[in-house]
Amino acid sequence: MVPTNTLVIMSDEHNPKMLGSAGHALCRTPNLDALAARGTRFSRAYTTSPICVPARASFATGRYVHEIEYWDNSIAYDGRVEGWGHRLQQAGIAVESIGKLHYRKEEDPVGLDRQHVPMHIKDGVGMVQLSIRKQFPAFTLPPREEASITRNAGAFAAYYGLCSWADHNVGQILSALQSSGLGGRTNVVYTSDHGDNVGARGLWGKSNHYEEAGGIPFIVAGPDIPAGKVCRTPVTLADAHATILHSAGLPYKSADSHSASLIDVAAAPDDEERIAFSEYHAAGAPSASYMVRQGRYKFIYYVGYEPELFDLEADPEEGSNLAADPGHAETVALFEKKLRDILDPEEVDRRANEAQRRLIESRGGPDKVMANLVTEKSYTPVPPALIA
Repeated sequence: MVPTNTLVIMSDEHNPKMLGSAGHALCRTPNLDALAARGTRFSRAYTTSPICVPARASFATGRYVHEIEYWDNSIAYDGRVEGWGHRLQQAGIAVESIGKLHYRKEEDPVGLDRQHVPMHIKDGVGMVQLSIRKQFPAFTLPPREEASITRNAGAFAAYYGLCSWADHNVGQILSALQSSGLGGRTNVVYTSDHGDNVGARGLWGKSNHYEEAGGIPFIVAGPDIPAGKVCRTPVTLADAHATILHSAGLPYKSADSHSASLIDVAAAPDDEERIAFSEYHAAGAPSASYMVRQGRYKFIYYVGYEPELFDLEADPEEGSNLAADPGHAETVALFEKKLRDILDPEEVDRRANEAQRRLIESRGGPDKVMANLVTEKSYTPVPPALIA
Protein backbone atom coordinates (compact mmCIF):
# COMPACT_ATOMS: atom_id res chain seq x y z
CA MET A 1 0.00 0.00 0.00
CA VAL A 2 1.27 3.44 -0.93
CA PRO A 3 1.68 5.65 2.19
CA THR A 4 -1.15 8.13 2.52
CA ASN A 5 -2.25 10.95 4.74
CA THR A 6 -4.24 9.80 7.75
CA LEU A 7 -7.14 11.62 9.37
CA VAL A 8 -8.41 10.18 12.65
CA ILE A 9 -11.68 11.55 14.02
CA MET A 10 -12.45 10.47 17.58
CA SER A 11 -15.69 11.50 19.21
CA ASP A 12 -16.52 11.04 22.86
CA GLU A 13 -19.03 8.52 24.21
CA HIS A 14 -20.71 7.49 20.92
CA ASN A 15 -23.00 4.49 21.37
CA PRO A 16 -22.22 2.25 18.36
CA LYS A 17 -25.91 1.57 17.75
CA MET A 18 -26.61 5.27 17.23
CA LEU A 19 -25.74 5.35 13.52
CA GLY A 20 -28.03 5.25 10.53
CA SER A 21 -25.64 2.78 8.93
CA ALA A 22 -25.98 0.54 12.01
CA GLY A 23 -29.74 0.45 11.49
CA HIS A 24 -30.91 3.00 14.06
CA ALA A 25 -34.37 4.29 13.19
CA LEU A 26 -34.09 7.75 14.79
CA CYS A 27 -30.45 8.87 14.76
CA ARG A 28 -29.61 10.96 11.71
CA THR A 29 -25.95 10.50 10.79
CA PRO A 30 -25.76 11.02 7.00
CA ASN A 31 -22.08 11.96 6.88
CA LEU A 32 -20.90 8.97 8.89
CA ASP A 33 -23.23 6.76 6.88
CA ALA A 34 -21.65 8.08 3.67
CA LEU A 35 -18.18 7.42 5.12
CA ALA A 36 -19.23 3.84 5.91
CA ALA A 37 -20.62 3.46 2.40
CA ARG A 38 -17.27 4.30 0.83
CA GLY A 39 -15.30 2.31 3.40
CA THR A 40 -15.61 -0.51 5.92
CA ARG A 41 -17.65 -0.41 9.13
CA PHE A 42 -16.65 -2.81 11.89
CA SER A 43 -19.82 -4.09 13.56
CA ARG A 44 -18.03 -5.84 16.45
CA ALA A 45 -15.80 -3.05 17.71
CA TYR A 46 -15.03 -2.45 21.37
CA THR A 47 -13.23 -0.01 23.58
CA THR A 48 -10.30 -1.40 25.59
CA SER A 49 -11.79 0.28 28.69
CA PRO A 50 -15.28 1.81 28.99
CA ILE A 51 -14.12 5.12 30.49
CA CYS A 52 -12.39 8.08 28.86
CA VAL A 53 -8.79 8.40 30.07
CA PRO A 54 -7.74 4.72 30.10
CA ALA A 55 -9.38 4.18 26.71
CA ARG A 56 -7.50 7.11 25.19
CA ALA A 57 -4.20 5.93 26.65
CA SER A 58 -4.80 2.54 25.07
CA PHE A 59 -5.70 4.24 21.79
CA ALA A 60 -2.43 6.19 21.92
CA THR A 61 -0.25 3.14 22.58
CA GLY A 62 -2.01 0.10 21.16
CA ARG A 63 -1.59 -1.62 24.53
CA TYR A 64 -4.07 -2.96 27.08
CA VAL A 65 -4.74 -0.83 30.15
CA HIS A 66 -3.19 -3.31 32.61
CA GLU A 67 0.03 -3.24 30.57
CA ILE A 68 0.40 0.55 30.65
CA GLU A 69 -1.27 1.19 34.06
CA TYR A 70 -3.32 4.24 33.17
CA TRP A 71 -6.10 2.86 35.35
CA ASP A 72 -8.75 5.56 35.58
CA ASN A 73 -9.67 9.19 34.88
CA SER A 74 -7.06 10.56 37.28
CA ILE A 75 -4.11 8.67 35.79
CA ALA A 76 -3.81 10.12 32.29
CA TYR A 77 -1.54 9.44 29.35
CA ASP A 78 1.74 11.34 29.63
CA GLY A 79 3.93 9.77 26.96
CA ARG A 80 5.67 7.42 29.42
CA VAL A 81 4.68 4.54 27.13
CA GLU A 82 5.46 5.36 23.51
CA GLY A 83 2.75 4.99 20.89
CA TRP A 84 1.99 5.60 17.24
CA GLY A 85 2.62 9.34 17.57
CA HIS A 86 6.21 8.75 18.65
CA ARG A 87 6.74 6.28 15.81
CA LEU A 88 5.49 8.81 13.27
CA GLN A 89 7.70 11.55 14.72
CA GLN A 90 10.74 9.28 14.59
CA ALA A 91 10.02 8.72 10.88
CA GLY A 92 9.84 12.46 10.26
CA ILE A 93 6.09 12.50 9.72
CA ALA A 94 4.22 15.53 11.07
CA VAL A 95 1.62 14.71 13.72
CA GLU A 96 -0.94 17.28 14.89
CA SER A 97 -4.14 17.11 16.93
CA ILE A 98 -7.18 19.32 17.26
CA GLY A 99 -9.48 19.29 20.27
CA LYS A 100 -9.99 16.80 23.06
CA LEU A 101 -7.21 14.35 23.80
CA HIS A 102 -7.87 13.77 27.53
CA TYR A 103 -4.19 13.19 28.23
CA ARG A 104 -2.33 14.64 31.22
CA LYS A 105 -1.11 18.00 29.95
CA GLU A 106 0.01 19.71 26.76
CA GLU A 107 3.68 19.82 27.77
CA ASP A 108 4.05 16.04 27.98
CA PRO A 109 5.90 14.23 25.14
CA VAL A 110 2.89 12.31 23.86
CA GLY A 111 3.99 12.03 20.23
CA LEU A 112 2.36 15.16 18.82
CA ASP A 113 4.20 18.00 17.10
CA ARG A 114 1.41 20.45 17.78
CA GLN A 115 -1.84 20.43 19.74
CA HIS A 116 -4.54 22.87 18.63
CA VAL A 117 -7.02 23.89 21.39
CA PRO A 118 -6.44 20.64 23.31
CA MET A 119 -8.57 19.41 26.20
CA HIS A 120 -6.79 17.55 28.98
CA ILE A 121 -7.48 16.67 32.60
CA LYS A 122 -7.43 19.80 34.77
CA ASP A 123 -3.95 20.79 35.97
CA GLY A 124 -2.71 17.31 35.14
CA VAL A 125 -4.73 15.87 38.04
CA GLY A 126 -8.20 14.83 36.87
CA MET A 127 -11.03 13.17 38.79
CA VAL A 128 -9.02 11.90 41.75
CA GLN A 129 -12.11 11.19 43.85
CA LEU A 130 -13.17 8.52 41.38
CA SER A 131 -10.07 6.49 42.26
CA ILE A 132 -11.67 5.79 45.66
CA ARG A 133 -13.03 2.25 45.33
CA LYS A 134 -12.50 -0.56 47.85
CA GLN A 135 -9.11 0.59 49.14
CA PHE A 136 -10.70 2.44 52.10
CA PRO A 137 -13.47 0.12 53.36
CA ALA A 138 -14.54 2.44 56.19
CA PHE A 139 -15.17 5.30 53.76
CA THR A 140 -18.61 5.72 52.06
CA LEU A 141 -19.16 7.58 48.51
CA PRO A 142 -22.29 9.59 48.41
CA PRO A 143 -25.33 7.78 46.93
CA ARG A 144 -26.21 8.60 43.35
CA GLU A 145 -29.50 10.25 42.47
CA GLU A 146 -31.78 8.15 40.30
CA ALA A 147 -32.88 9.79 37.06
CA SER A 148 -36.62 10.36 36.61
CA ILE A 149 -38.62 9.12 33.61
CA THR A 150 -39.18 12.72 32.51
CA ARG A 151 -35.48 13.48 32.53
CA ASN A 152 -34.80 10.22 30.68
CA ALA A 153 -37.09 11.25 27.82
CA GLY A 154 -35.27 14.57 27.47
CA ALA A 155 -31.92 12.78 27.68
CA PHE A 156 -32.84 10.49 24.76
CA ALA A 157 -33.67 13.46 22.57
CA ALA A 158 -30.53 15.30 23.65
CA TYR A 159 -28.31 12.30 22.94
CA TYR A 160 -29.77 11.80 19.47
CA GLY A 161 -29.20 15.48 18.84
CA LEU A 162 -25.58 15.22 19.96
CA CYS A 163 -25.04 12.33 17.55
CA SER A 164 -26.42 14.41 14.69
CA TRP A 165 -24.35 17.44 15.73
CA ALA A 166 -21.20 15.31 15.82
CA ASP A 167 -22.12 13.93 12.41
CA HIS A 168 -22.59 17.46 11.06
CA ASN A 169 -19.10 18.37 12.19
CA VAL A 170 -17.66 15.22 10.66
CA GLY A 171 -19.28 16.39 7.43
CA GLN A 172 -17.60 19.78 7.75
CA ILE A 173 -14.21 18.13 8.24
CA LEU A 174 -14.61 15.74 5.31
CA SER A 175 -15.86 18.54 3.05
CA ALA A 176 -12.77 20.60 3.88
CA LEU A 177 -10.60 17.55 3.17
CA GLN A 178 -12.14 17.16 -0.28
CA SER A 179 -11.82 20.89 -1.01
CA SER A 180 -8.13 20.72 -0.17
CA GLY A 181 -7.56 18.15 -2.90
CA LEU A 182 -6.27 15.60 -0.39
CA GLY A 183 -9.36 13.41 -0.18
CA GLY A 184 -8.12 10.86 -2.68
CA ARG A 185 -4.83 10.41 -0.82
CA THR A 186 -6.14 10.24 2.74
CA ASN A 187 -7.28 7.34 4.88
CA VAL A 188 -10.06 8.39 7.25
CA VAL A 189 -10.71 6.65 10.57
CA TYR A 190 -13.78 7.38 12.68
CA THR A 191 -14.18 5.97 16.17
CA SER A 192 -15.00 6.91 19.76
CA ASP A 193 -13.34 6.32 23.11
CA HIS A 194 -16.29 4.28 24.39
CA GLY A 195 -20.05 4.18 24.10
CA ASP A 196 -22.96 5.20 26.32
CA ASN A 197 -25.79 3.10 27.76
CA VAL A 198 -28.41 5.74 26.86
CA GLY A 199 -30.98 4.18 29.18
CA ALA A 200 -30.53 0.52 28.25
CA ARG A 201 -31.20 -1.67 31.32
CA GLY A 202 -31.92 1.58 33.19
CA LEU A 203 -28.28 2.63 32.89
CA TRP A 204 -26.81 5.96 31.76
CA GLY A 205 -23.18 6.70 31.09
CA LYS A 206 -20.53 4.05 30.52
CA SER A 207 -18.28 2.09 32.94
CA ASN A 208 -19.61 -1.35 31.99
CA HIS A 209 -19.10 -3.90 29.25
CA TYR A 210 -22.58 -4.09 27.76
CA GLU A 211 -22.77 -3.45 24.02
CA GLU A 212 -24.02 0.14 24.28
CA ALA A 213 -21.16 1.30 26.54
CA GLY A 214 -18.37 -1.17 25.79
CA GLY A 215 -18.96 -1.10 22.07
CA ILE A 216 -17.70 1.68 19.81
CA PRO A 217 -18.27 2.77 16.23
CA PHE A 218 -15.29 2.05 13.98
CA ILE A 219 -15.20 3.08 10.32
CA VAL A 220 -12.17 3.13 8.03
CA ALA A 221 -12.29 4.56 4.50
CA GLY A 222 -9.62 5.30 1.95
CA PRO A 223 -8.12 4.43 -1.43
CA ASP A 224 -7.30 0.80 -0.53
CA ILE A 225 -10.21 0.07 1.84
CA PRO A 226 -13.12 -2.12 0.66
CA ALA A 227 -16.18 0.04 0.06
CA GLY A 228 -19.57 -0.70 1.56
CA LYS A 229 -18.30 -3.58 3.67
CA VAL A 230 -19.55 -4.47 7.14
CA CYS A 231 -16.81 -6.48 8.85
CA ARG A 232 -17.76 -8.94 11.60
CA THR A 233 -14.23 -9.53 12.86
CA PRO A 234 -14.00 -8.38 16.52
CA VAL A 235 -11.70 -5.36 16.82
CA THR A 236 -10.75 -2.92 19.57
CA LEU A 237 -9.51 0.61 20.08
CA ALA A 238 -5.98 -0.80 20.39
CA ASP A 239 -6.12 -1.65 16.69
CA ALA A 240 -5.87 2.04 15.85
CA HIS A 241 -2.13 1.83 16.59
CA ALA A 242 -1.25 -0.62 13.80
CA THR A 243 -3.82 0.96 11.49
CA ILE A 244 -2.21 4.40 11.70
CA LEU A 245 1.31 3.04 11.26
CA HIS A 246 0.20 0.93 8.28
CA SER A 247 -1.51 3.93 6.71
CA ALA A 248 1.72 5.91 7.02
CA GLY A 249 3.76 3.19 5.36
CA LEU A 250 5.67 2.24 8.52
CA PRO A 251 6.30 -1.25 9.97
CA TYR A 252 3.23 -2.15 12.00
CA LYS A 253 3.31 -5.88 12.71
CA SER A 254 4.67 -7.09 16.04
CA ALA A 255 4.50 -10.54 17.58
CA ASP A 256 3.83 -9.16 21.08
CA SER A 257 1.23 -6.58 20.03
CA HIS A 258 -2.54 -6.80 20.40
CA SER A 259 -2.96 -4.28 17.59
CA ALA A 260 -3.91 -5.37 14.09
CA SER A 261 -4.18 -3.02 11.14
CA LEU A 262 -7.83 -2.52 10.29
CA ILE A 263 -6.70 -2.00 6.71
CA ASP A 264 -5.63 -5.65 6.71
CA VAL A 265 -8.67 -6.77 8.69
CA ALA A 266 -11.03 -5.04 6.26
CA ALA A 267 -9.35 -6.68 3.26
CA ALA A 268 -9.39 -10.19 4.73
CA PRO A 269 -12.32 -12.58 5.15
CA ASP A 270 -14.18 -12.08 8.42
CA ASP A 271 -12.55 -13.83 11.39
CA GLU A 272 -15.30 -14.04 13.97
CA GLU A 273 -13.07 -16.10 16.26
CA ARG A 274 -10.65 -13.23 16.88
CA ILE A 275 -10.74 -12.16 20.53
CA ALA A 276 -11.70 -8.65 21.62
CA PHE A 277 -10.67 -7.77 25.18
CA SER A 278 -11.64 -4.91 27.47
CA GLU A 279 -11.14 -4.11 31.17
CA TYR A 280 -12.40 -1.65 33.78
CA HIS A 281 -10.70 -0.48 37.00
CA ALA A 282 -12.36 2.83 37.75
CA ALA A 283 -15.24 4.66 39.39
CA GLY A 284 -18.32 2.92 40.73
CA ALA A 285 -16.80 -0.58 40.71
CA PRO A 286 -15.42 -2.13 43.92
CA SER A 287 -13.33 -4.54 41.86
CA ALA A 288 -12.13 -5.01 38.31
CA SER A 289 -14.24 -6.30 35.46
CA TYR A 290 -13.05 -7.86 32.21
CA MET A 291 -14.69 -8.66 28.88
CA VAL A 292 -13.78 -11.30 26.34
CA ARG A 293 -15.72 -11.35 23.05
CA GLN A 294 -15.23 -14.22 20.63
CA GLY A 295 -17.63 -15.65 18.10
CA ARG A 296 -21.23 -15.46 19.26
CA TYR A 297 -20.38 -15.15 22.96
CA LYS A 298 -19.40 -12.34 25.29
CA PHE A 299 -17.99 -13.25 28.72
CA ILE A 300 -17.77 -10.68 31.53
CA TYR A 301 -15.73 -11.55 34.60
CA TYR A 302 -16.10 -9.58 37.84
CA VAL A 303 -13.46 -10.08 40.53
CA GLY A 304 -15.31 -11.34 43.61
CA TYR A 305 -18.71 -11.54 41.90
CA GLU A 306 -20.59 -13.88 39.58
CA PRO A 307 -19.69 -13.68 35.87
CA GLU A 308 -21.97 -13.06 32.92
CA LEU A 309 -22.17 -14.91 29.60
CA PHE A 310 -24.28 -13.69 26.71
CA ASP A 311 -25.07 -15.29 23.39
CA LEU A 312 -25.11 -12.15 21.25
CA GLU A 313 -26.57 -13.92 18.23
CA ALA A 314 -29.60 -15.29 20.08
CA ASP A 315 -29.76 -12.43 22.61
CA PRO A 316 -28.30 -9.21 21.11
CA GLU A 317 -29.82 -7.07 23.87
CA GLU A 318 -27.97 -9.10 26.55
CA GLY A 319 -31.10 -9.85 28.51
CA SER A 320 -30.29 -13.42 29.54
CA ASN A 321 -27.16 -14.26 31.54
CA LEU A 322 -26.19 -17.84 30.69
CA ALA A 323 -23.28 -18.10 33.13
CA ALA A 324 -25.23 -20.04 35.78
CA ASP A 325 -26.85 -22.37 33.24
CA PRO A 326 -25.33 -25.87 33.63
CA GLY A 327 -25.67 -26.29 29.88
CA HIS A 328 -23.14 -23.49 29.37
CA ALA A 329 -20.67 -24.48 32.10
CA GLU A 330 -18.13 -25.67 29.54
CA THR A 331 -18.37 -22.38 27.64
CA VAL A 332 -17.91 -20.37 30.85
CA ALA A 333 -14.82 -22.42 31.76
CA LEU A 334 -13.41 -22.01 28.26
CA PHE A 335 -13.85 -18.24 28.29
CA GLU A 336 -12.38 -17.90 31.77
CA LYS A 337 -9.32 -19.74 30.48
CA LYS A 338 -9.12 -17.36 27.53
CA LEU A 339 -9.23 -14.46 29.98
CA ARG A 340 -6.51 -15.97 32.17
CA ASP A 341 -4.36 -16.48 29.09
CA ILE A 342 -4.39 -12.68 28.75
CA LEU A 343 -3.85 -11.78 32.44
CA ASP A 344 -4.34 -12.79 36.05
CA PRO A 345 -7.58 -10.93 36.82
CA GLU A 346 -7.16 -10.91 40.60
CA GLU A 347 -3.53 -9.81 40.49
CA VAL A 348 -4.27 -6.99 38.05
CA ASP A 349 -7.15 -5.87 40.25
CA ARG A 350 -4.77 -5.77 43.22
CA ARG A 351 -2.25 -3.70 41.26
CA ALA A 352 -4.86 -1.20 40.15
CA ASN A 353 -6.24 -0.75 43.66
CA GLU A 354 -2.77 -0.32 45.12
CA ALA A 355 -1.88 2.37 42.58
CA GLN A 356 -5.15 4.16 43.27
CA ARG A 357 -4.67 3.91 47.03
CA ARG A 358 -1.25 5.53 46.75
CA LEU A 359 -2.71 8.31 44.61
CA ILE A 360 -5.51 9.04 47.10
CA GLU A 361 -3.11 9.03 50.03
CA SER A 362 -0.78 11.41 48.19
CA ARG A 363 -3.72 13.82 48.05
CA GLY A 364 -4.39 13.65 51.78
CA GLY A 365 -6.71 10.64 51.95
CA PRO A 366 -10.32 10.04 50.87
CA ASP A 367 -11.94 12.57 53.21
CA LYS A 368 -9.72 15.41 52.00
CA VAL A 369 -10.15 14.41 48.37
CA MET A 370 -13.94 14.45 48.72
CA ALA A 371 -13.84 17.79 50.59
CA ASN A 372 -12.02 19.29 47.60
CA LEU A 373 -15.07 18.59 45.43
CA VAL A 374 -16.64 21.76 46.83
CA THR A 375 -14.17 23.90 44.88
CA GLU A 376 -12.99 21.53 42.13
CA LYS A 377 -15.79 20.67 39.72
CA SER A 378 -14.37 21.06 36.21
CA TYR A 379 -12.09 18.14 35.46
CA THR A 380 -11.71 18.56 31.70
CA PRO A 381 -12.17 22.29 31.16
CA VAL A 382 -13.06 23.75 27.79
CA PRO A 383 -10.00 25.54 26.28
CA PRO A 384 -10.23 29.34 26.69
CA ALA A 385 -10.00 29.76 22.92
CA LEU A 386 -13.40 28.07 22.56
CA ILE A 387 -15.21 30.13 25.17
CA ALA A 388 -17.13 32.99 23.62
